[in-house]
Parts: sequence; structure tokens; C-alpha cells
Amino acid sequence: MVDLKAPITQLKGVGKTRASSLEAMGIRTLEDLLYYRPLRYEDRRGLPAIHQLAAGQWATICGEIQSARSRFFRGKRMSQFECEVADKSGSILCRWWNMPFLKQHYLPGKRFFAYGQLKDGSPLRMDHPEIEWVEEDESKEPVHTSRVVPVYRCQKGVGQRWLRSLMHQFLQDHGSLVADPYPQACMEGFLPQSDAVEKLHFPKEPDESHAARERLALNEALKLQQEVRQRRKAFAESVSSLPTSPGSPLAETFIQSLAFDLTTDQRDVLVDIESDLRQKHPMRRLLQGDVGTGKTLVSVIAALQVIACGHSVILMVPTTLLAQQHYQTISKQLSGLNIPVILRTSASHGEPSQASNLPSFTVGTHALLHVKQPTKSVGLIMIDEQHKFGV
Repeated sequence: MVDLKAPITQLKGVGKTRASSLEAMGIRTLEDLLYYRPLRYEDRRGLPAIHQLAAGQWATICGEIQSARSRFFRGKRMSQFECEVADKSGSILCRWWNMPFLKQHYLPGKRFFAYGQLKDGSPLRMDHPEIEWVEEDESKEPVHTSRVVPVYRCQKGVGQRWLRSLMHQFLQDHGSLVADPYPQACMEGFLPQSDAVEKLHFPKEPDESHAARERLALNEALKLQQEVRQRRKAFAESVSSLPTSPGSPLAETFIQSLAFDLTTDQRDVLVDIESDLRQKHPMRRLLQGDVGTGKTLVSVIAALQVIACGHSVILMVPTTLLAQQHYQTISKQLSGLNIPVILRTSASHGEPSQASNLPSFTVGTHALLHVKQPTKSVGLIMIDEQHKFGV
């Protein structure tokens, strides 16, 4: 099994200079390389006969070098190397500028794949195409041409072709050994991990990359959930909640005073909240429901259970208008219960005074985070529409 935590310098061809450039791209370990996602893909499949090609077309051709020569201009300060490449149907001219040394490599009789855009001429021309020599061992698949090719986000010191070759060789050597972090039985309908990384970088079909990205996105989601669960467990073990004993008659008296009965769902939620409040660690609960289902009412009843135990309650909302609306509604609902209801927003002048030491119900905006005299003995904090706070 390959150690994905090993430094990238363990790979052949990655020295200190290249490693430094890769680090600037966020690639420090073999794992970073494995999950460095392509920016996009180019479909370079298909090998049309040369006589079928037309100017302006992007294509991959496979042919044999017929002739090659270098030409010089401006007193040999500029040069053009060109070679004629032919298949059984015709020929094209491949050209490179200021690269006369290519002549020693592009010898008549050698065969290669070339990918690029065709330009008008007789014969057609292809300037600075991406080249890949035809291997004598036909079982070796091409990396840069005649397939769906990954295109990565690169930077100075890391060429596209070099990175693609490095990735391909790494997957050839170690791709099948990549461990799956989760049992395959739990991943029904998703690709195995080793298949996902292979199809992420070198899919046989363009659509295969989508399935690979879905599997890797699932991994990230599960890992995030595990981290959240561990943090919550650590938080619960390190922090104690204020002592509360829900079940006082205050909340029940309020419920009885309502002109309507609570729904079954509201009562079920209140039972769950009461159970949470009895625990030794702070409650973390999401109260979710459609508009008009009585979420605010449930919040007020939960608050009364905490207030009855001598602790104050805070409700934070995203806008001043909503804070004012909640303040008016809650003040009306709690009138006659001798519970101070306080409004705190950025528009408030000075610090609201509490006439007594009674536990209070404070409604406010993010201004609550900047008050000079924080509410004492807060037993419950509620955030309304928390997504608007970026939570």
C-alpha cells in the first residue's frame, strides 16, 4: 500500500526546484498530487484520415514523417522547423518556430500522434502541435493525444505536459493500491476509490469524470461530518451547561393561555428540547420548519423553560426590522408574566437598563456581539435564520 502522506520528492523527476513550484500549487505530498483535480478536459479522441481534415479544425492525426528541414530568417536570428507527415490518404505540414534542434529528433520514417488546429495551406499546416511518439509496444496507451486529456491549472516551473506525465506514471504505478477510506458496502452506487481517482484524471469518456467527482465529493462530505461530530463530542466533554430543570409550570401556564392548541409536531419538538435541556452539556439543535409552522412560538416556550430556572435568554436575528417584529410579538406574548423583554440593535442608543435582577428575554441583531454590559447568566441562545449570518 502506498503511503500518500509521503513527500512529493519521492517521485522520480521531482527535485527541489520542481517540488518548490508544486508546493506553490498546494501539492506537497503524494495525496495532494492524487487529488489535484483537472481544470477541464480536452477530447482528443478520433484519428480522422488526413484528407478528411479542414482548416480551422482541431484534430489528432497519426502519420509518418516523410521529410524534415529547418529554414532560417533575418541572419539566422529566426528559424522555422517543418516536417511533412503523411498517412495513406494525404499529408500535412507540422511547423515549429525557433526550434531548429528538433531536426535531430524528427527523422523520416518515425511515426507520431499530433494534436493541434489546422491552418489553411497546400498542404494543410499545424503550428506547434502537441506531439506523442508512437510506441513500438502497442499496448502502451498515449497520454497526451488520442484520448480524453486532462488540463490542469499550472504555473511557472510546472508545465502542463510534465504534470500530466507525472500524474499518469503515478497512477500506473500506484493507482490500484489507493486505499478506500470507507467500506464499499457503504458506497453502493458510487465508484470504488481507486477507480474514482483513475477516472478523475484519465477518463475513457468525458462523462466518467462526473462520477469520479461525485465519489470524491462524498468522501469530503463524510470527512467533514466526522470532524464536526468529533468537535461536538469534544465540546460536550469540555463544557458544562448551566443547571436547568425543565418542566416548571411557567411554560405550561403560557401554553394553556394560548387561544389554540399546539400541533403534534410542535409538542414532539418541545419534548426533544426539554430532553436536551436536562443534559449536562450545552444543547445544539436546528429547529426547521416551513413558514407559518410556529417555530417562533416553540422558541418562546423553550425560552420560558430556561427563564423559569433563573437564566436569561437571547434571540439574535439578521435584521433590525425582524428584531423589532420579534420584540413586539414576544413582548405581547409575555405580558403579565413579569419577564423583562429587551431590544438591542445598532439603532439602540446607550445600554438598555434592567430594572430588576429578573432573568430577561433579549431580542437583537449582531449588535448583541458588541454590547458593553453583556446579559448575565444566559441559559439559552437562539439564532433566527442563521444562514444569513453565514453560519
